[in-house]
Amino acid sequence: MCGFAGFPEGDGAFTPGGSMSNMLAMIIAREERFTTDEQDGLSGHRAVAYTSDQGHYSVRKNAMLTGIGRRQLRAIESDVRGRMKPDALDAQIKRDLASGFVPFFVNLTAGTTVLGAFDPIEELTDVAHGHGLWVHVDGAMGGSALLSPTHRGNLAGLPRVDSFTWDAHKLMGVPLTSSVCLFRKPGALLRHMNETADYLFQGDDAVVEAGMTSLQCGRRNDALKAWAAWKQLGDDGYTARIDNLVAMAGVAADRIRATDGLTLVKPPEFINVCFTIDGVDSAAMCQALLDEGRAMVGHAKVDGARVVRMAIASPTTPEQLDTFFRSVERTAVELRAIA
Repeated sequence: MCGFAGFPEGDGAFTPGGSMSNMLAMIIAREERFTTDEQDGLSGHRAVAYTSDQGHYSVRKNAMLTGIGRRQLRAIESDVRGRMKPDALDAQIKRDLASGFVPFFVNLTAGTTVLGAFDPIEELTDVAHGHGLWVHVDGAMGGSALLSPTHRGNLAGLPRVDSFTWDAHKLMGVPLTSSVCLFRKPGALLRHMNETADYLFQGDDAVVEAGMTSLQCGRRNDALKAWAAWKQLGDDGYTARIDNLVAMAGVAADRIRATDGLTLVKPPEFINVCFTIDGVDSAAMCQALLDEGRAMVGHAKVDGARVVRMAIASPTTPEQLDTFFRSVERTAVELRAIA
């Protein structure tokens, strides 16, 4: 996985999910920046971190869990496609420096939860590294685009960043949980995660004893699931899988454009398709589809409006999409009748 990310000398650790992978990255970034305070914590430093206003909620929670504080996490404005703006990041960092804060960490997103947007890694890394900040990419969902030659360009610039979250249990179809946090430079995990425990670690080094580089002591064998799935599908199989997901998102978008009463909110950035139904509340639509056993989709807000959010995360056919949209149209008729 480090090889696909462009970290040929890197290392990493499996975690219980993308939220914990993101937290591990924030911890390592904190310890690398505030190395003199490893024993005493932040010791009054006014540390600040950054993410986009479309970033995953775990980043905000992790700011609290790591002692940074939720108020010290800055939400940076995104553009019309849901991508963090480099100029907005630069301006906020400069404001914080002028106010006596200590910026140390930037969380970029590869595949946002609602729109599936990819932050521009190259430009944002230029900004962040220019100020000496650690750059992390949350690719929990979009990281698997690396498996497709057609779509890995969404993560252009990734080999320059410092750490990277990638969930095999999302688009790679591996059962929960199987997430990794990868690091471009080796050694930071052992340097900051290791604790002396000779009653447990007796003769094995960190290559074998993952407890020396992990958030956890006891762990599930998450690596085995990812390895077995990869052995079954191979690189070519995963290329076909990712290409199918993105292609079917395009098919779904075309179906919405061609259907009276449905409105595509934005063109798909990746596998997410967001749309509305004339005269029907999106949350009510999702609940009705679930109650009737017709489909399971979620809802979210885009530009302040509630939308149906369909993420095509498993291999899909045009026929299955037709079945889904027929269910949406049928349910819409029923909901309008009782409104």
